[in-house]
Amino acid sequence: MTAKNTVRVRFAPSPTGHLHIGGLRTALFNYLFARHNNGKFLLRVEDTDLKRSTQEYMDSQLEALKWVGIEADEPYFKQSERSEIYKKFIDQLLSEGKAYKAYTSAEQAQERAERMRKLYGTDSSEYEEVEADSWVIRFKIDAGETITFHDAIRGEVTFSRDYFDDFIIARADGTPTYNFVVVIDDILMKITHIIRGEDHISNTPKQFLLYKALGVEPPVFAHIPLILNKDGGRLSKRDGATSVQAYRDMGYLPDALCNYLVRLGWSHGDQEIFSRPELIDYFTLDGVGKKGASFDIQKLNWVNQVYLKATSDTDLILEIDQLTPNWSARYINHNLLQAVSIYKDRCHTLIELRDYIDVLFAGPLVVDLPDTEKCILKDFKNSLETISWHKEDLDKHIKLFLEEKNIKMPNLGKPLRIALVGSPNAPAIVEILLVLGKEEVIKRLANLCV
Repeated sequence: MTAKNTVRVRFAPSPTGHLHIGGLRTALFNYLFARHNNGKFLLRVEDTDLKRSTQEYMDSQLEALKWVGIEADEPYFKQSERSEIYKKFIDQLLSEGKAYKAYTSAEQAQERAERMRKLYGTDSSEYEEVEADSWVIRFKIDAGETITFHDAIRGEVTFSRDYFDDFIIARADGTPTYNFVVVIDDILMKITHIIRGEDHISNTPKQFLLYKALGVEPPVFAHIPLILNKDGGRLSKRDGATSVQAYRDMGYLPDALCNYLVRLGWSHGDQEIFSRPELIDYFTLDGVGKKGASFDIQKLNWVNQVYLKATSDTDLILEIDQLTPNWSARYINHNLLQAVSIYKDRCHTLIELRDYIDVLFAGPLVVDLPDTEKCILKDFKNSLETISWHKEDLDKHIKLFLEEKNIKMPNLGKPLRIALVGSPNAPAIVEILLVLGKEEVIKRLANLCV
């Protein structure tokens, strides 16, 4: 691929909230596509909604992208700082007779709103562009014009002229509208491919007409399917559509979250787990499906568990310290690495792993066992006093103890786990004994068996 046609894609967040997982998946698709094609991944801030846009949200979104390892290849800019650039192109269209100044009465505004409601439904962003009793600038569309474009995912898409009116490119206060500024920005940024959610597909014909009016070849459009809930509807906060930072705080690893999100709507055979280099190597738009994929928290938990198992114990401790500052310092005199090693295979998140280890080292608060089990534990405690504290010796000792008492392993293992860590669902007995150490084990059993 030559420099002339180097792939250039962009992610264009609006800083009116934190970055959510749908936005992260869009950013990932663009990022992977750029990296696969040795291209450029760019970022711009669509902050024309000045009432709702804040620097705090922008910083939050940049932090979320950085957390998952995504950074732009060139400095980003804000649309709110480019009004003079947009005005120049509006004046060009006016001078060429491709746009005109129009007055919209209250009656006309209501009529247009009703028409948009029938065409787009109640979620149409067109309502924001219908202004009563105002002069606006509208783009002129030729009568009977049909707009057809090729979507890299959906194939040929056609819109008739009846689908929309001459649309507004500048509001009464002079501010340009969304569909206009994104075209100007994409032209000036030399964007070659626009990869975005299918909810933007209704904007595409307007943008195609603007490219045509400005004498510029449109980029390749690719509209990716939306992330759905388990019932096939739009994903809501209740279903898991929360911020990327929230998933970080819940203890998900960044690479695991990315792996899971990329697989929502894209596939490479039956493979489920990918390293970052593999995602870059395999990702193409051909692998993106047309149907929406359902968000499944259980599947995300499984993917995260796979990543937890594959991460070194030292790195997991560092990750937990990011979530809970100075957490590892609490256990400077404990077998923390060994504790992480025996528990990480049982956990789905870093928070779960942290909490297991906190309980392990703190000991159970309340233990209620039958007297028969307490007697077994008392005898077991006494038998530990003189043995060597090594795996082989402990394995041999437990086997001999079971034979002497004529009991099965569950008769010892279940109450012993409860006595030591408060739950029968815990790692192997010998692993717990080794992590806690001889002195602590005897101490906990002694407190229980008095």
